[in-house]
Amino acid sequence: MKSIVLKTSVLILFFVVSTETLFTTSTTSNDDFQGQAFYFSKSTMDLGRWGARLSEAQKKQVMSRLKNRLEKTYVLTFNKSES
Repeated sequence: MKSIVLKTSVLILFFVVSTETLFTTSTTSNDDFQGQAFYFSKSTMDLGRWGARLSEAQKKQVMSRLKNRLEKTYVLTFNKSES
């Protein structure tokens, strides 16, 4: 049986930086920053020859079972001293 092929791609890299005072031009307020980076990844799975023997309903069932392994969301929370 052929191995299952996974193709991974990072869909979205979304970066948010928030400061305590967004509208001030003071350099002291810009030194203290914090934020979050959100990473969303989604992988696709090619069932190959094994998948050719499955019905569409069976393919959907397999994909729904593997969804939590194929789609991930990561959140990185950071500030001036931690990342």
